[in-house]
Amino acid sequence: MTLKPLPADGPDWTDAFENGFRQMNEGVQIVVDRFAGVVRYIYEHRYQFAPVLFLVKKHLATLKAGIDQIVKLVQYVVEHHVPVLSLIVQSFRWITLVQTPVSDLSAKVKEPRNPDLAHWSGTGASVYQQKIGVQKDAIDAVTKKAAFISEWLMKIATTNVAYVVKLAQTVVEVGAKFLVVTVEGATIVGIAFAMDRLAEAVEKLIAEGVKHLVGLGDEFMAVVANVRDIVSQVGDHTVLSAGRWPQAVYEQVAPFGPVRGEQSLGLG
Repeated sequence: MTLKPLPADGPDWTDAFENGFRQMNEGVQIVVDRFAGVVRYIYEHRYQFAPVLFLVKKHLATLKAGIDQIVKLVQYVVEHHVPVLSLIVQSFRWITLVQTPVSDLSAKVKEPRNPDLAHWSGTGASVYQQKIGVQKDAIDAVTKKAAFISEWLMKIATTNVAYVVKLAQTVVEVGAKFLVVTVEGATIVGIAFAMDRLAEAVEKLIAEGVKHLVGLGDEFMAVVANVRDIVSQVGDHTVLSAGRWPQAVYEQVAPFGPVRGEQSLGLG
């Protein structure tokens, strides 16, 4: 037996990430479409915008720079979202498929299958009890390691989920700001003023959003930087010698008689 997690389906704990991912994709498409609509409208009425065209172009450039930044962030998440889902699933698998069933053995390993073994004494009994102790120590060690690995993986997954949710929130808020152009854009002058407020609001939103995302990125790197902890856990062979489960029974190298206790229980 090794510490490799078992390949089985665990519970679905990816809803928060999937919802944020979907909202992020839909939101960025809305932002791109609304920006394209503004550009198209201005182009179609470019002669009417002549008096304020320089100002409008400046605002469009500001908006485009911000939207390009968001699109790049979204594209990066899209390209790397599958490993995050795997992290979430694997984190819970370490609990449901390793920690829980293995920890269930901790008490059982000390319960003799034959009640008469309680009366067994002597060298054979001592060796038997020693093997039981070694097995229980191994069970408890794997239980703790599984819990540690699950927690470490979930911390990484959690920062990724928070990143996606925040990015989705920023995208949706940016898209909502474009409504000011539609609502207040009854006249050319109205559109010019609306775009002035729009460019300022979008620039501020994106700056705040990116600042928050950088903070989440720092949290993520802090967790990943603690990879030393996970290496230490897996590399600790105090109980699991050479990283393997301790053997309770060894194959005989040469024929020899049974080790008798004071009461052999018919084993000899």
